[in-house]
Amino acid sequence: MLELTLQIIVIAGCADLAYVEPRLFEIEHWARDGLIEEEICKRLGVGVSTFNEYKLKYLELTEALKKGRAISDYEVEDALFKKATGYEFEEKTYLACEMDSEELEDFIGSQYLCKSDQR
Repeated sequence: MLELTLQIIVIAGCADLAYVEPRLFEIEHWARDGLIEEEICKRLGVGVSTFNEYKLKYLELTEALKKGRAISDYEVEDALFKKATGYEFEEKTYLACEMDSEELEDFIGSQYLCKSDQR
């Protein structure tokens, strides 16, 4: 009877690992996106207490959370620093479109006129 109980515990432990390990990348990504642990638990479909047990059992899970949060924390720090120091930038956007040769000539001509007006 004792041997049977031990085997069930070991099998249950393997099932936990089989559930956690394939989702480490997702968990890291969610942490990087700024999700708190309760939100990660909801997405995984596990309770907070179960998730905390997983963190204690599997160092890989804790490392994935730390790695994801570190990236997120760095991005926030960087944004705050830029805002505090008055960082400014000019954003350029590009539009792709199809034109025939006449439309292209008109467009190039209008761009040339705009640039010469700025001088």
